[in-house]
Amino acid sequence: MKESKKTFLDFDESSVEAFSELKKALKPNNGSEPSNREVFLLAMAYGFKHGAKAQEIKRSGTGPRVQYFKPEDQALMAAIQLAEDKSTINLPDMEKRYELAELYAQGGILLLRDEIAGGSKFGNELAVEIIALLPEVELTGES
Repeated sequence: MKESKKTFLDFDESSVEAFSELKKALKPNNGSEPSNREVFLLAMAYGFKHGAKAQEIKRSGTGPRVQYFKPEDQALMAAIQLAEDKSTINLPDMEKRYELAELYAQGGILLLRDEIAGGSKFGNELAVEIIALLPEVELTGES
């Protein structure tokens, strides 16, 4: 496995305001803002789903530390890497995996910024997309 020297993943410096706005938009009424990791993963997945990949980024220092990514987060990044490369040969290359994650996260944060600016339907549409990704759960009505 080719390890990466990255200690954190990042957004472009031009996206710092969009990053902050997305954190505020995703904050529940009486809850805390989502973590940098959660916002990064959302932006990455959204960017990948919509084919929005930046060409390059200029580091802003807003992204999550690599150590905070869970195994399932790494699996998602590996799936994106596999879909991008259409081959398993580069899967052990963590540097490439993280670079792809950053490029798709940057594309996603820009799309999400535009969605937020578009008005109130953003939350409903994003909720529908997120719910569609969740496994089906039987609700019993019990607490």
